[in-house]
Amino acid sequence: MGAKASRYGGRRETACEGFRRLFAINRSEMEIIMKPYVTAEEIIEKQGENQRTYRFLTEENGCVNGCASGITVYAGYEFSDRPGVHDDQEGFYVLEGEGYAKLDDLVFPIKAGDSFVALPGVRHTLRTKEGCKPVKVFWFHSGV
Repeated sequence: MGAKASRYGGRRETACEGFRRLFAINRSEMEIIMKPYVTAEEIIEKQGENQRTYRFLTEENGCVNGCASGITVYAGYEFSDRPGVHDDQEGFYVLEGEGYAKLDDLVFPIKAGDSFVALPGVRHTLRTKEGCKPVKVFWFHSGV
C-alpha cells in the first residue's frame, strides 16, 4: 500500500495519516471522535424497526460532499408523484424483487442484480411489478 499523493502541497501521506486526518483521532485518549462505521444494531436502535428506508453511512460517519448510503423498499405498484431529485448523483443496486425504475421520462424494468444511476438533477422513482416481491435497493449518493 504505502503512501499516496495528497492534495496538500504535493506531500504524500500514509493510509494511517489519512485516517487520522479524516476521522480526528484524539491521541491522548486514543478515542475515535467520528466513527467511520455503523452496525445493523445501531441503525435499528436509532432509526427504529420495519422502516421503509434505512440510512447507513452519512456525514456522522465522515462522509463528505453529500456521500451517503442506505437501503429502501419500494412496495407500491405506482410511481411516486414526488420523485427524488438531488444536486449529486445517486447509484442503485437492486437487492430483491422486480419492478421498474423511472429516470425523468425513461422507464425501464429492474430486478435483483441490476444497477443504475440517477445523475444530478434527474427525477427518479421506483415501483414494484404487480404480483412480485417488493423492490429493495441499496443506494448511495456521491458528490460530483
